[in-house]
Amino acid sequence: MANNNFKDIVFWKDGFDGKAEGGFFFRSFDLNKFMEGITERGGNVVGIQFTGNNCEIICEHKSTDDETTTQEKELEELS
Repeated sequence: MANNNFKDIVFWKDGFDGKAEGGFFFRSFDLNKFMEGITERGGNVVGIQFTGNNCEIICEHKSTDDETTTQEKELEELS
């Protein structure tokens, strides 16, 4: 099972290069609980994307046996 510990982790906006300051807070209990649920089911949260008022939790890709077999066949064909 993946271990996601997001305590004291900062996610920076892609491309940001400058000074920053904190001080704006909101309660994220539901988000933390949701991410813990993903981890408990074997997911590995690797990112968060905000689009408008929506928050998408991005997880590490897990390849299936069929997918792995297909990838192995493609590699064999290339060699």
